[in-house]
Amino acid sequence: MKIIISSIFILIFSFQAMGKEKVSFEKQKRSTLVDMIRNEIKTIKKIRRRGPNLEYRLLELYSENLKIIKEVENNRFLKNRNPKLKRPYFFKQSIQLNKKVEKLGHYIVKKWPNYRSNGAIFYTLALNERDFNKSKKTEYYLLKSLRIAPHSSPIVHSIKTALAELYYNDKKYKKAIKFYKDVIKNEGDEWYAKHHYNIAWCLLKIKKLSQGLDHILKAYQISKSPRYVTVESQVLDAISIFFIQNDKIDEGVSFYIENVTKAAEYITKMATRAQTAKKFPTVNNIITRGLQVAKDRKQFDEQIMYYNYQLEFYRTFKRENLHLNTAKALSKIYELKHLQGEELEISVKRIKSYVGYLQVRLAKREQFTSEALNDSKLNNVLTYFNILIKMDTTNKNEYLFYQGETLFSVKLFQRAYKKYSVVLEIIKKEKKQKIWKEEFSKKVINSLLATLTKLEENGLSNYKYQTYVYSNHVNLWPKDKKSKLIYPKLFSIYHKNKKTDNSITVVKAYHTSFPQDIKAQKGMFAKVFDFYVKNKDIKQISYWIGQFNKGFLSYEKVYIKKSIVILAGLLFNEIDKKVDAKDYASANKSYTDILKNENYPLKIKIQTSFRLSLLALQTSNYNDSWKWLKYSLKIDNQGEIFKEVSTLEKIVTEYAQAQEFKKALSLSYKTITKYCTNEFKEKNKFYQKAISFSIIENNYKAVSILQNAQKKCNIDQSVVKKDIEQFARGFAIEGNMKKIKFYMKKFPKYIKPETLTTIAENKYWQSKAMGNNNVANEMLNILRNYQSPVVHKIMSYNAYILNFENTKYTFTKAEFNGDRFSLEIENNFSTIKNIVTQGLKIQNLKHPIITPKVSHFIANQYKDFLTEVTSFRPIGFNKVETNMFLQQMTPLYQKVEKEVITFKKQTTNTIQTNNILSYENYKLFDEQGFKSEILMRYPVSQLAISLDNQGVQ
Repeated sequence: MKIIISSIFILIFSFQAMGKEKVSFEKQKRSTLVDMIRNEIKTIKKIRRRGPNLEYRLLELYSENLKIIKEVENNRFLKNRNPKLKRPYFFKQSIQLNKKVEKLGHYIVKKWPNYRSNGAIFYTLALNERDFNKSKKTEYYLLKSLRIAPHSSPIVHSIKTALAELYYNDKKYKKAIKFYKDVIKNEGDEWYAKHHYNIAWCLLKIKKLSQGLDHILKAYQISKSPRYVTVESQVLDAISIFFIQNDKIDEGVSFYIENVTKAAEYITKMATRAQTAKKFPTVNNIITRGLQVAKDRKQFDEQIMYYNYQLEFYRTFKRENLHLNTAKALSKIYELKHLQGEELEISVKRIKSYVGYLQVRLAKREQFTSEALNDSKLNNVLTYFNILIKMDTTNKNEYLFYQGETLFSVKLFQRAYKKYSVVLEIIKKEKKQKIWKEEFSKKVINSLLATLTKLEENGLSNYKYQTYVYSNHVNLWPKDKKSKLIYPKLFSIYHKNKKTDNSITVVKAYHTSFPQDIKAQKGMFAKVFDFYVKNKDIKQISYWIGQFNKGFLSYEKVYIKKSIVILAGLLFNEIDKKVDAKDYASANKSYTDILKNENYPLKIKIQTSFRLSLLALQTSNYNDSWKWLKYSLKIDNQGEIFKEVSTLEKIVTEYAQAQEFKKALSLSYKTITKYCTNEFKEKNKFYQKAISFSIIENNYKAVSILQNAQKKCNIDQSVVKKDIEQFARGFAIEGNMKKIKFYMKKFPKYIKPETLTTIAENKYWQSKAMGNNNVANEMLNILRNYQSPVVHKIMSYNAYILNFENTKYTFTKAEFNGDRFSLEIENNFSTIKNIVTQGLKIQNLKHPIITPKVSHFIANQYKDFLTEVTSFRPIGFNKVETNMFLQQMTPLYQKVEKEVITFKKQTTNTIQTNNILSYENYKLFDEQGFKSEILMRYPVSQLAISLDNQGVQ
């Protein structure tokens, strides 16, 4: 059987080593073992006629399988999280299998009653009962097994051991001793030491103390042998009980000292066990002996265990001085850096607990014990806390606080105040580091408040105590309900002691935390402000007026105005005297000093800069005047300069009169835009003047900007109508096409298109006269764009000239033929007549420049015809015939010449009668008389000198 089991395990480990399975080692091993058990069971069951050996082998296999199944079921049971599933649910299979094994065992011993392994079968059933069926039949099967097992069989020892342990666990010590006496005879059992240990306990329980001690000592000695399973730790843990029961405490302590290098664990346990039966000196001797050995061996960890034990021990037996000495000893070890970790926590916890108890007891005793005794108790408590401060630095604050509490409880209020103050200073540092404990911190400040009350009751309070406590409370808990009550108190203390800065700080903090109490805060600060007024402290008054304007305490405008009036009165009274005395330089310096001072409120600076502007204007220093006026407008966000808007209009006028048009323009524009939404009668005047100054300065950009401002600021545009019309007339006279076009676009309602088209027509005729056709065409396009009626006249005239300007009056250069010549004369006259007829149509358009031009054009046509006809000589005529021909033609010549003169005269008469101005009148005729009579006539726009030509510097 052993060979088979060994083979199974070899196979199991072989499979595991291969590493091919994904399951864990344990599951793999279990699965493999189960498979092999099943296979062997199947193999045995295939044999029909099985003897007792095979049946016994089946019982062994089922028992092995039972162990495996129980292990699996137990794991499932431990992992169960469903409370509805109880224990029996998980162990069904093992229970059934156990019954099967039991049945098989009974079958074997019944069928083969003389079978040599029947004792082993009952032993197996006993173990199964013990392990799988709550030991119900364990004793029965073991006794049965003992009766039928051969006396020489090794199993007898196992059966007796099982019976001894069974009785031992069932507390049937006498029965257990009976079997243990046989068991301990077998020194070959590896559990030999344990058996002695168990029999020792059995003997102790039946009061055979000495025997019990002997056996447990023997168990300890046996455990040292490597042959046996050691029970050394169990012996060390339990042997103190045996020494105590045998009244051999000193021997027990010596046993531990001699056998254990670090015996504190066992000696302290021995001391605890001894306390139930022994008195203080005996128990104390146990600890002191162990402690002394630890000191001799320089075992600090052991010493710590003894000292920590003594803390509880001395407290229990109310040995206060010994307890304090123990705490001091631990403190020294801590200073040597040997006390730390869990042991340190134990030390701190026990000292802390005990000193708390002493604290309460001291407070109660103080009422009825002597002063000397209380001093001693008090010093002890304070000493404990000093020890804790050293050993538990993280809670230093608490221990200092507890010292304060202790001093307070015995009415030592000044000393308590100092302790609390030390804690509070540490708390303040912790708050900055964001590691403070708010709940504890409140305890500290509340204790300080309580202490302050006691000091006041005893007449020991002072300014330093009060301000320290109150100021720290409001600083640490500015919004606390108590702080709400403290702010007025703290203010009163500071104000009474003339600590003005501190008083202000309190008011600010009070307002930040409780803005709803603004009425009370105003009343408090009013006392501060009255103090400044009383002392004529201009610097502080000006600073706080600035703060009022920024919204400090939401003071009413009436109060602020009164404050500013006070300040202004103090500032400007002396300066006005200097101005009246014409000491302008000194006045100027005083004003600039006010502006340089950062503490004066903005309102004062606005008034000051405006006054500087007026002072500079008074001395005709327009640049400085404008500089300060600009500055005052820039910084004025309170409407101060608006109150002087009528004065601003007068300043604009003064600038303009001094030819400072740019300054006048800028001031007008700034006034309009700054007070755009305000309603004031001078607004239109500022706009009107600004437009005029922009036109004078040729500042087209300013005009556009002003028009945007006019729309935004709801200014009546019509106020500039007369000025625009007047300027437009001037531009028209100048012939300034650029300005007319710009201002027509900006003010279409006030400049008519005819003004532009008149200039465009003049430039057209001027350009035509000078041969500048590009400009002429440009002007003609402008006339077209504005749909001027003159376009039709010019185009008709141009078409007329274009149609007839190349007309030729020729005669045939061949042998003279009268009929042909007469026909040619008639045709030429017909052409001229057509030119005249068409010319009359053009003249009927009644254009002053075109009409004389047409007359002049017709005169030239007659003149050309006259030239041609007078120069004609008939070919083939002799001189006489030619003269005769000329004489016959003279009436015709005279008639044509008359037409030339008539049309020339018509041209001159038209120009002179209608006073027609034209750039080319003098070119119409070459005769000197005509030139002297007509000359060159320029429109006045060509002779005027405008600002455009001259410019403004």
